[in-house]
Amino acid sequence: MPTTTLTSKGQLTLPKEIRERLGWHEGDRFTVEVDGGRAILTRAKTTVDDLMNVLPRASRKRTIEEMDRAVRSRVQKS
Repeated sequence: MPTTTLTSKGQLTLPKEIRERLGWHEGDRFTVEVDGGRAILTRAKTTVDDLMNVLPRASRKRTIEEMDRAVRSRVQKS
């Protein structure tokens, strides 16, 4: 059975075989519940706020007219 150690900063490193088995990756967020003497980690659901940093920021703000033109152009292509 894999083991880990709690650091002085309160951090744990989950063994690689456990992360792989659960499909957990760097940057995943978790909720923590206490059940008696156990801590239960569950991968948190992704929120809209989490997705805000996925795409790069636009180099400049676009006007409503520019956005409307882009949408119309995309619709015409499909």
